[in-house]
Amino acid sequence: MNYTGLLVGLGAFACIGLFHPLVIKAEYHLGVFGFSSFWSIHELFKQKERVQKGWFPAKPKSSKNVRMLIVFFALFAQTAIPAPAQTPSSQVQVPEPAHAQERKGIYQGFDGGMMLHTGYLQTNIAPLGNYRADGAPFGIGGVARIHLGKHWRVGGEGYISTLSQLNNGSYIECGWGGVLADFYWIFGRFQPYVGLTIGGGALTHYLMFEEPASPWAPVGKTYFEEQGFMAIDPFVGCEFALTSVLHLNLKMDYLCAIGPAAATMPTGPRVYFGILFHR
Repeated sequence: MNYTGLLVGLGAFACIGLFHPLVIKAEYHLGVFGFSSFWSIHELFKQKERVQKGWFPAKPKSSKNVRMLIVFFALFAQTAIPAPAQTPSSQVQVPEPAHAQERKGIYQGFDGGMMLHTGYLQTNIAPLGNYRADGAPFGIGGVARIHLGKHWRVGGEGYISTLSQLNNGSYIECGWGGVLADFYWIFGRFQPYVGLTIGGGALTHYLMFEEPASPWAPVGKTYFEEQGFMAIDPFVGCEFALTSVLHLNLKMDYLCAIGPAAATMPTGPRVYFGILFHR
């Protein structure tokens, strides 16, 4: 599977979320810088008038070019140098994280995002002489949840996970999804949770035990098998609130297939890391 498009999409999705709070901060501080710059220019020309009226002494060698350099420096300095720290009484109030803001009724908002995952999986494939397939998978997927009350969330998730084999393009691929429910707690910016997904998916084996003699040549010992399955997927994780909207998410699960595919399904812990957006 070619992950380029998916990774580009994930990167765009992450950039939008990351730059949302940065734009807010930049807009505020650049507004302060801009106002200071224009006021400094205004004061320079006012000072020139005061000197001409004799209220302040003039520098003997002052020239128009020097004054223009001063104006330019004032513009540069005010936009390049960070504004001084504000006193507590004048600081802008940072909104509470979205998950900490109280809403009336059972509906408490929603969240969603994308995650990458890896881990360690292994299985023995009996039809292939107990061939042992193991290693670190790589995959991507996403989740969307509705918040109900103070501690419950329900929603859905779906992922695709590929375990490469034999260093020749062989792979075992698993795609699955389902409905989920989890229970979470809030400890400041941290939000640990535990839950369960119930659903299903498809398991694909594509294994080549012989290399082709030439391009387009038939390969003798190549095996392909695809099976559907039902599954349960317990998981545990923790979110960290960067802002009221943007959360980092770390999760671990253990996908368990139900049915004939369970005999050849690579199993083991998967670890997920991603970005979630809360509203």
